[in-house]
Amino acid sequence: MRHAITIADEKNEKMNIAQRMEFYKTSAVSIAIINDGKLAWAKGYGSISFDSQDKKVDTRTLFQAGSISKSITAMGALLLVQQGKLSLDKDVNNYLKSWKVPENEFTKIEKVTLRRLLSHSAGTSVSGFPGYPVPDYIPTTVEILKGEKPSANTDPVQVIQIPGKNFSYSGGGTTIVQLLIEDVTGEKFDTWMHKNILVPFGMTSSTFNQILSKEYSERAAWGHNETGKQVCGKWHIHPEMAPAGLWTTPTDLAQFLITILNILHGKQNGLINQELVKEAIKQQIVLDNETNKVGLGFFLSGSEQNISFGHGGCNEGFLSNMKVYPEIGKGWVIMTNNHNAGELINEIEFSIADTYKIPGF
Repeated sequence: MRHAITIADEKNEKMNIAQRMEFYKTSAVSIAIINDGKLAWAKGYGSISFDSQDKKVDTRTLFQAGSISKSITAMGALLLVQQGKLSLDKDVNNYLKSWKVPENEFTKIEKVTLRRLLSHSAGTSVSGFPGYPVPDYIPTTVEILKGEKPSANTDPVQVIQIPGKNFSYSGGGTTIVQLLIEDVTGEKFDTWMHKNILVPFGMTSSTFNQILSKEYSERAAWGHNETGKQVCGKWHIHPEMAPAGLWTTPTDLAQFLITILNILHGKQNGLINQELVKEAIKQQIVLDNETNKVGLGFFLSGSEQNISFGHGGCNEGFLSNMKVYPEIGKGWVIMTNNHNAGELINEIEFSIADTYKIPGF
């Protein structure tokens, strides 16, 4: 490994990952590399917690994916669009049954649509969710959207600006997508996503279930804060499954990305059609500059010749990132069990980019 910044004409010391994990107080790191459109390798480093050194990390160790969940959720929503059960551009209140987006002066001008929810341009509130440390009661999706106290620990999700006008990151908006999927399918979000997205995409070690099975619980990394202290209860519960609730491995997320690449390149049919996948990685709204764009469930960067798409994720005690370059078939997934491990992830990414000669990084 190397530092993210190197000095020209100077000897820049190389480092190993164990040294950097210790420096950043991160006990667990897991990596999967995509090369030539295939899984090149995957490996886990460290232990699931500083308090459980005997349980070593391997490729089957589960991590909370945080907001990477939004990318997988988007594929579920697009599948329902493909099946004619949802529309990208109609008012979502046409489909919602158990709760409606509250009407106000902003929704009189423009409506909240699935396209806008998936691209963070629906004008909805509540950027993220802290989760619940071993709660006595887990709030329902509707209680979260209503911001009902004391069940929910976040504010109500509502429209706070004109839909379609600006980018405003909103996990609350993706929670609306969660309810959309439940209301349209008549199934719980985690159950429907498992059958229709996780299994078909080859994500065999992934779940949106918030009460982990004994097998998954024993395989799960424990979250830590910036000082290396364990998160209360090992991890937080996220009933806001669509924006933040996925438990997974880098290998599974790499398989998810590879499946998308195969669909894009016409190598795989029968899941999401190619046109919808192309729409997912098409610029929907411009962010601060032309190099930063947002699709449907993905953030985009780079030029057309060297475009990449992916997503990051941060829950209490966990930080991850995934990125893939479809034109050259290269990418990576990095997952850690410290929500302050951003610089560590950066160093790993630069080292991957060096090794696999990813241009423009």
